[in-house]
Amino acid sequence: MNFLRKLKLALIGIALLAMAGCSAALLGYHIAPQLSYHWLDGYVDFTAAQRDIVRAELGRIHAWHRQHELPRYVGLLQTLQGLAAGDMNPARACEVAEEVRERYRVLLMQFEPVIVRLAPTATPEQLRHLRHRFDERNRRWRKDWLEGTQTERNEHRRKRLEDRAETFYGSLNPAQEGILEAYVAHSVFDPHFSHAETRRRQDDAIATLDRIGRLAEPDRRREVAAYFERFWRGGDPRYQGYLDRLTAGTCRLIADLHNSATPDQRRRAVKRLGEYLERLQGLRSR
Repeated sequence: MNFLRKLKLALIGIALLAMAGCSAALLGYHIAPQLSYHWLDGYVDFTAAQRDIVRAELGRIHAWHRQHELPRYVGLLQTLQGLAAGDMNPARACEVAEEVRERYRVLLMQFEPVIVRLAPTATPEQLRHLRHRFDERNRRWRKDWLEGTQTERNEHRRKRLEDRAETFYGSLNPAQEGILEAYVAHSVFDPHFSHAETRRRQDDAIATLDRIGRLAEPDRRREVAAYFERFWRGGDPRYQGYLDRLTAGTCRLIADLHNSATPDQRRRAVKRLGEYLERLQGLRSR
């Protein structure tokens, strides 16, 4: 279930990462079902009987995604391109972010039937394998975000933000670097809180998979729907409040950084978004 994040990165992420500056992701969209399968298999280690079901479902979802969701991504990129030509305010940036989040939610709903179908076939070995892969992911995350001094962690985060911004704007000037430094220094981002929520969701995912495997089909559907509701709404109001504050801060950063861009930087951003838009439109015709 937390592994659904991996799945969405291979589908919705193919398009949305273009907005974040990963043009290479667009090249993989036409083989997204294969990429998704191999990614998921690394987490679940599918049995021979499960493989055919998973591959067929990924193919179905990809066809649905191309027909129904790609046009929406084109619209999002067109909106972003229009915004990049002028000034931006945090509220508008958050509106776009919320539309991206909605596209993620719509995609997740496509996976309910296959989870209902496969959960009874999940073996204890597969659940242990999933836990092992979660633990590996957690170790990498802790290395990036919890080890070292606070200064080192802040610099790591600032550099990642700078690299992403420079994909659109080119080299940042000292004033823009100062905007990033101030944002990181005053951000509400709490890696310990974020990591604790990730672990909670991972535990919920494995417990849910184990539980629904023992239920009758109608009850499985209700259990999966309840899990997705928890996944989407969150199980801790404190975390949701934290996430809202974090999102608001990110929207302010996007607006402040964009409004500080020079005319040349804005033209570069518009051009880069146009390149992504052209590629995305090409995907619809393949």
